[in-house]
Amino acid sequence: MVNERVFKSSISNDANAATIIFHPAHTKKALLDGILICNKTSTDATVSIAIREKHKELGGTDGLDFFIAKNTSVPANTTIEMIEGTYPMQHPGPGNTHHDQLIAYASASNAIDIIVAIKNDVN
Repeated sequence: MVNERVFKSSISNDANAATIIFHPAHTKKALLDGILICNKTSTDATVSIAIREKHKELGGTDGLDFFIAKNTSVPANTTIEMIEGTYPMQHPGPGNTHHDQLIAYASASNAIDIIVAIKNDVN
């Protein structure tokens, strides 16, 4: 198991073009262990974070979004911490029909930065 951090700056403000924060490597599993969300502007913003299922049988198009947070308020110049416990993500590999992506979008462009703690390559 490898512990790592993923940094994403200036999260998209378009739900249809959400920022991909992380996806497990091919045939691997990972655990989300923590999420920090920073509003770096002087205006309140909202953020939505989800695990998105990508469907192989649909040609790799987006499947369902399973929200960790939906339109969560992040006050101006503030950081909030999200996730208690761990959340599994997977990329099963050949013969399977889907894999997971952690995605995010915000109410304002360039307002939100996200840092994710991940336990990667878990059994």
